[in-house]
Amino acid sequence: RARCECLKWRPSATGGIITGRHDGYKRLPDPAEHMRTIQLDGEKRDLVITDEFQAKSSHEITLWFHLAEEWQLDKIQDNMCVFSSDSAIVTLQVDTNFAVSSFTGSEKPIAGWVSRAYHQKSPSVSIRANGFFTGSQKIITRIHWWDDK
Repeated sequence: RARCECLKWRPSATGGIITGRHDGYKRLPDPAEHMRTIQLDGEKRDLVITDEFQAKSSHEITLWFHLAEEWQLDKIQDNMCVFSSDSAIVTLQVDTNFAVSSFTGSEKPIAGWVSRAYHQKSPSVSIRANGFFTGSQKIITRIHWWDDK
């Protein structure tokens, strides 16, 4: 079991910032440390996720983003995804060193599903960002949204 720790918690009227870390990767042959900061600016409609990793050798990193059924993927271009619903558009931009792919109702790998009840699943979009790092790595993911398409 990983031990988690909240390092910073600063809520505000329109967002805030939180930083946490866990030791779940200490069990690896080359232990890795992971710290995540999430910063929300509701007025600017920006969410910034900063993942910081430290290790000695090379590690693979996979970040997953799961969308609800009402969202559709409009475009993947390089390290950016654009998706939309009936009332909003969202961009998701990950580090340029990551390969971005999507899955909808996939069995290999099992990805792109949502379950709202036991033994029931419906296809939805899952975004996978995959990359490698050696030593210290800071990965920044930016999410921006607009209402009323």
